[in-house]
Amino acid sequence: TNFANQVVLGLPMPLLIFLLATLFFWLLMHRSRTGRNVFLIGQNARVARYGALPVSRTVFALYGMTGLASAVAAILMTSYFGSARSDLGNALLMPAITAVVLGGANIYGGSGSILGTALATLLIGYLQQGLQMVGVSSQVSSALSGALLILVVIGRSASLNRGLIRSVFQRYRQRWSAPSSSVTSSQ
Repeated sequence: TNFANQVVLGLPMPLLIFLLATLFFWLLMHRSRTGRNVFLIGQNARVARYGALPVSRTVFALYGMTGLASAVAAILMTSYFGSARSDLGNALLMPAITAVVLGGANIYGGSGSILGTALATLLIGYLQQGLQMVGVSSQVSSALSGALLILVVIGRSASLNRGLIRSVFQRYRQRWSAPSSSVTSSQ
């Protein structure tokens, strides 16, 4: 019952499980055929199906791994809190999405980084822990996590559309600079 509070090799059990899961999923996603299939299916499932990739089997396996990861998280949380409730993970939804997007996953699918997501998860976790230690309520912490998510999405969108944004600014600059130069030349 006290599984989540144990220490192994000087590391808390949840952190050790997190590190092992990160290593496993990094190897799976970046060093195996299954991982390449996942990225290809995320880019375009129809093209992957035409390319003879096992789309249905891969998606089914991903749902199974997601269920397994959820079960491990539920066991750890139940052990940590000493009780189980169906709404215990609701407060973790926004930080989890923020960590995934901040870690480099494309919200439209097809690309991402396990190590980036792991580092972003640690960053978000330490940020929320620090906010709790200072005395900030969980609602404010969740709102800050949502604001961070919005900033990351805006920043990533701006970086992807750099050329479009640059051309719009150049057009406005030309419009504003053209009348002022004609006024000075006529005087």
